[in-house]
Amino acid sequence: MVVAFVGPAGGNLLAWLFGDILAVTTGDLAWIYGIGAVALAVLVATWRPLLAITVHADLAAVEGAPVRRVNLVFMLVMALVVAAAMKVAGILLVAALLVIPAAAARQFARTPEQMAVHMIGYIQRAKQRGARVVVFPEMAVVGYWPETINCSRCSERLPRVESTLAAAAKANDVYIIFVRSFNPLPSANHRHV
Repeated sequence: MVVAFVGPAGGNLLAWLFGDILAVTTGDLAWIYGIGAVALAVLVATWRPLLAITVHADLAAVEGAPVRRVNLVFMLVMALVVAAAMKVAGILLVAALLVIPAAAARQFARTPEQMAVHMIGYIQRAKQRGARVVVFPEMAVVGYWPETINCSRCSERLPRVESTLAAAAKANDVYIIFVRSFNPLPSANHRHV
């Protein structure tokens, strides 16, 4: 449907697969900027429930997030962004940019011990650059994957990881701070003033 809508350039399959930055017109740029602005506005408007759904959809639903509606809106925004980027970057590159970062992050560290090794590397680099404080998100050790959030095996291994990180901090003369993230969806029991 998109190829038919575009017109005469729609027949050039290679341009759609790999993109053609030289064929971008001023009108195309206006559409890309417009779609980008709409996508940004929608993401800002749905940020809290989207973040909660990303961490754990069932918990977000319990907290009252409209999971189906937010997922639908996010899917439509992604479709708009892909459609806007297809002419410039090509559908193959756009698809790769959507899939590869998530796949790479999952391969980055699968266990708390692997994550601790990476964190020690960050601590050492921070020390080399003169930092005295290194800040990590609260779940930097176990990750944000639903199967590790409530992982009983992880709770048995965390004291070893904690002592390893403490030793690395002491050896590098830096402080490690784990920052608790904000609650993406306020509970019904909490009132915000």
